[in-house]
Formats: sequence, structure tokens, C-alpha cells
Amino acid sequence: MAPTEPVHSYRDVHAQTFVGHDLHLNLEVHLTGAELQETLERLLPLLRSPDATVADGVVRAQAQQLHLDNAHADALVKYIAARPYEDAREREEAYLTRLCLDAGLRRIYSRYVPLSGGYRLVQDLSPTYSRILVRGEGPNRTIERVRLDDIREALDEHPAFILLAQPGAGKTTVLQRLALELALKRLQRADDTLLPLFVRMAAQKPDESPLDFLARMWREQAPGLHTDPAGEMALALHQGRLCLLCDALNEARREKYRERMMDWADFARHLPTGNRLVFTCRTQDYSGELAVQQVEVDPLSPE
Repeated sequence: MAPTEPVHSYRDVHAQTFVGHDLHLNLEVHLTGAELQETLERLLPLLRSPDATVADGVVRAQAQQLHLDNAHADALVKYIAARPYEDAREREEAYLTRLCLDAGLRRIYSRYVPLSGGYRLVQDLSPTYSRILVRGEGPNRTIERVRLDDIREALDEHPAFILLAQPGAGKTTVLQRLALELALKRLQRADDTLLPLFVRMAAQKPDESPLDFLARMWREQAPGLHTDPAGEMALALHQGRLCLLCDALNEARREKYRERMMDWADFARHLPTGNRLVFTCRTQDYSGELAVQQVEVDPLSPE
């Protein structure tokens, strides 16, 4: 990969365009394309290792470690995103690598403590998606809370559920941790692990169906060349390969909100076997419109 203009020294470069094949990339960092490629070639074997961890800018595996400061990691993310991956598997691996490198995820493990929480079971739930513990009927009907040692129990047991908590309780952090864990496992065990897709519900357009929204997010987040992102998303759903992490329902656009919630409820109700669908929302902003399993989570400990 060669620069389009002469470079005096990479330490003196603040913005530089590099060209490789059909790739044009502008970087505001002190790194060359060759250095970024070398870093990527060091990084991938570590991420593929079963003992890989990612925290605070350090990737550890196989008794080795690779330090990536924010600028280096951000440059590497841009470098990966700009490459024209045509092979679907290479594109997926690049997407998972970007997910691991994301500046919002690299600090998860250092500040996260295991969640405790409990189920709050709603009345209008499909038995396919729920474990319902009900006592009595009519006015004597009660709903039992089931304690959770870790939020992954809910992910294992329920195809679709929503995390409810007060503002600042760490709902987004939970989804980010799940995305990072699944990305690492997917890199290590390929098709044995669900493919995570983290999206923010505020990004959905008023007239956009769930599938169209997810396909657009996949096209934007996964680098490379997509011939049919909607087809890729539909196929992955049909094959039961996705873990859809939909953050901040309370921040969704309010135009046609009720119609979109009906669409999401239908989407969850007909979710193909094997997939997982997780929403988050502030407790006070949710009234059961999705008719999925509810999980209440405790705030994250600051220690």
C-alpha cells in the first residue's frame, strides 16, 4: 500500500490518503497503511484464540498481549471499514474485529460486574418465548419473580426479552458486553455461536420495517461489498444465526411509534428458532407493547 503523496515521516503525518487496490482511505493518525496491516495481522490470531480477552486497550491471548491506544484502535477500525471485502466470511470476520475494537466496548470488562436481577412476567406472552410462573387466577393472580445470577441466563432461556431498568442502571453496557462476548466466541468457533448485531432503536425510520432496519444497520456496520444486505439478513434469520441487540427503545423516534411496536411484536412472535432478540428500555417508558419476556436488572456496581 503506497501513499498518494510523498510522506516525510509517519510521525509527522496528521492526515494522509493511502491507496491499495481500489481502496482510498483518509486517516488522521501517525500510522501508515502498512503499519495498520501489520497490526491487524498480529491482532487476528489473538482474537481467534479461545482465551482472548479485550479490555482497556489491551488484547490478551496465548500468553501474549497487544496494546492499542484509542487513536491506534480507531485508525484500525477505519482501515478495516474501508477495505472492499467481497467474500462474505471475510466481511463477517472484519465486522467482528471492528466490534471487538470499538472504543465503547474495549473498557467493558474492566468496569463491569455480574448482574443480578429478576423476571417480571407479563400477561400477554407466547409460551414459546417464556417461562411463566403464575399463582392463582383473576384478582388473586400473582406473578413470581425468578432471580438471575447473570443476565446470560435470560439469553439462554428466552428467544426474546426486554431489559428494563432505571436511567443509568447499565442497560446499554449489558448489551455491549453481550455483543463483545459473542463477537469473540464467533471469531473463535465460527458457526457455533450467534452473530451479534448491536443497533440503537432511535436510528429506525418511521416507515421502516424491522427487517429493513436491521438490513440497513448490517450494511452500515459490516465492511465490504454487499450485493443484497436484506437477503443476507433474511437468510441469517431463517438459519437461526443472529443475536439482535436493540438498545434504548425509549429513545426511538415517536413518529408512528405504535405501528412500529406492533411490527416488532410480530417480528418477535415469529422469530425463527435459534435466534435471540433483546431490547432495552427505561422501566417507566415501557407498558408491555412488545409482549415479550421482561427482565428487571439491578444497577451496575461502580466498584
